[in-house]
Amino acid sequence: MKHRLLIADDDSVVLSDFLKVSLSELPSFEVKTANNTSLCLWRVRKYKFDVVLLDMSFNDDKHDSENELPEGLALIPVIRKAQPSAEIIVYSNHNSNDIMAEARKRGADDYQIKSVCTPEMLAEKIKKALLKQAAKKEAEKEGEEIARRFNAVAKSKEIKELYRKAAHARKIRHLNVIIEGPTGAGKEIVASIIGYTFGKAPYISVNCATIRGEFIESKLFGHERGAFTDAVARKEGFFFQANGGVLFLDEIGCLPMSAQEVLLRILQTGEFRRMGGDEVIKVNVRVICATNDDLKEKVKQGIFREDLYERLGGIKLEVPSLAEHPDDIIPLAEHFLRNCSSQEVKIDKSCEIFLKRYRWPRNVRQLDNTMQSMAGKASVRGENEIDLGDLPDDILKDEAFSSTLLKAQTEDKNETASQERSSGFWFNVDKPMPFKQVKKMFAVSYVEYVKNELGPDVTVRRIAELLDEPKSNISRMLKESEHEQLSEGESIDESN
Repeated sequence: MKHRLLIADDDSVVLSDFLKVSLSELPSFEVKTANNTSLCLWRVRKYKFDVVLLDMSFNDDKHDSENELPEGLALIPVIRKAQPSAEIIVYSNHNSNDIMAEARKRGADDYQIKSVCTPEMLAEKIKKALLKQAAKKEAEKEGEEIARRFNAVAKSKEIKELYRKAAHARKIRHLNVIIEGPTGAGKEIVASIIGYTFGKAPYISVNCATIRGEFIESKLFGHERGAFTDAVARKEGFFFQANGGVLFLDEIGCLPMSAQEVLLRILQTGEFRRMGGDEVIKVNVRVICATNDDLKEKVKQGIFREDLYERLGGIKLEVPSLAEHPDDIIPLAEHFLRNCSSQEVKIDKSCEIFLKRYRWPRNVRQLDNTMQSMAGKASVRGENEIDLGDLPDDILKDEAFSSTLLKAQTEDKNETASQERSSGFWFNVDKPMPFKQVKKMFAVSYVEYVKNELGPDVTVRRIAELLDEPKSNISRMLKESEHEQLSEGESIDESN
């Protein structure tokens, strides 16, 4: 596994030579340097780094007062956006508490003062950060591998992190688990990932909401013959069947108080009795629960035992609603289409944008049902592509349909231009005009682009230095600009 470090500092070459020696024990260790802002930005967009060591001001550590914020602070959110998983360590001469707090607020993971942190100490901190990143990557890889075994989709950082936590939780067998989240969000998949660890050991899944209250204790703990009217023979319960493995209790919030008491005793002692029986039965069962209820609120209302909640929740995982991880919507939709059709079914572009925009109140389960319905309609037409006309009635009648459709259509029209803009500097001329005017428009647009890339706190002086242009010219072009961000009230600091 390659470790990659970026040193963004005016002494980057000296630091690089020292750290290469100090960290030589790490395999596949690579260091890249940047001694100015523009090179730093180019590096973080071209390469993926595990750790970024950032000086706050490069060649400019001169400030009129200790309260003045260094311009390098503006780089932190830009680097964080380009390198969301990297460890950002600020290494600076600035020792103001306000600057340290602001650096962390903007996305820095650590802040070290040059006069206090020796190069040897810095090398040790970077080593720990690199090893931490390596462990994180390994855990993510393991989570993704487990997800693949269960045919689960994980494209967004939110779900990748959830599966990473689930993969970790499956190793901690002595702790029970509560999985919380809205209906249809995929709590059962997470439970399966956690329970998978035990190989041939039993994995019993029970939906507490589907069992009538008077039968729940019999189903969970078993009963003896004659325990109640219809008990004509002894029957083992789910806990006995799950001995040595995992019992998944879905909708745990539906469990009546009488069953909660027995469940608590089993979790505390590992023992229970069948209904109507005296024999003490010992079991070793890990319990995984799922709920769309607010169990803390049920505890306050006195309808769920607080001691049981604490005993069950050794590990707590939260499954987000589908609207909270929209990057997974299209991969999930394509996954469901593959599962419900023998031939490849594509999604029309406008339909794809609508699916990403729709709020999906019933989450992943609703998306699955929708894809099955749309694929069926396309099949009847003899086509292998679904479009907006194939949407099911429940979505077409949704009061949010019209507004979502309008947003999707607008986004569809602008998507090509947006993609071009996101790929780098983009300049558009919508009609022929004198070349002199085109050059002027190009210059203004490029200054806007540089300003946006460096962040809202960048000064006119910094832009002028990077572009090797007089400050007065840069200031004039920014004032002439009708750029959207400036029209919304975002200002440029011209005091420097």
